Amino acid sequence: MIKEYPIVLWIYYSDCIKQIERMKSTKILETCTFFQLLTKNHREVAALMRNPDFGANFELFDLNKFCLYAEDLARAFDRAQNHLNCMLDQEDISHETADGKLRPNFTASFGDSELPFFKCPSALMIPTSANMTMVFAWKAGDS
Repeated sequence: MIKEYPIVLWIYYSDCIKQIERMKSTKILETCTFFQLLTKNHREVAALMRNPDFGANFELFDLNKFCLYAEDLARAFDRAQNHLNCMLDQEDISHETADGKLRPNFTASFGDSELPFFKCPSALMIPTSANMTMVFAWKAGDS
């Protein structure tokens, strides 16, 4: 295929390089470029998203300037946003627990069957053996 379409592939490759260079120099925030959104760990990006300008700047930007990577950028943004939402939910639970509004509920999962208390990639799960994991969840109710 490369021998049949070398010019087309070269043009595509050149476009990829140009868009990557443009992403490296285009900032979402002073501390984050579009290229970093694609290459950083989603947990690091979620921490940057605590700045409300991050989401606003991302939404205002025309991703068609990086048309080859637009879907990847949107997916990276959504993944980091979901992680941030989980972090904020867990912070709320922690604050409510500290205020005495919630009581802890300890639950275990065995083997491959996990109990779905948190649907967050950063849930507090502590392996206790090869077949058992402690899942820490909080249940609303009286103490």
